Amino acid sequence: MTSDKLTIKSYSRFGQRFMGLMGRKSLSFDEGIVLFPCQDVHSFFMRFSICVLHCNREGRLLKYVSCLKPWSWSLCHNAYYAFEFNTGRFRSAEHAQEWLDKYFIHYN
Repeated sequence: MTSDKLTIKSYSRFGQRFMGLMGRKSLSFDEGIVLFPCQDVHSFFMRFSICVLHCNREGRLLKYVSCLKPWSWSLCHNAYYAFEFNTGRFRSAEHAQEWLDKYFIHYN
């Protein structure tokens, strides 16, 4: 699915969520993934840093991680979705929320 010049792949099965971006050498600046249901993400065995948006079912940003480095972990207890992008994709949490608002209007 495409939103605001981003291609988003949905990962809803356990194996998909567990593997996420592991094994990839990079992520294109115009793509991302959404994991659900998902309260925590890890970057174990990853080769690059990522930006993570944890949000609830309505698309409200609960936690913004601008740069999750390899071999790290991020948890957000009330999150339902976790979006992963290239580090630097969003200027700020506010910018990320603006993107989420557009995404949830079109796709949920």
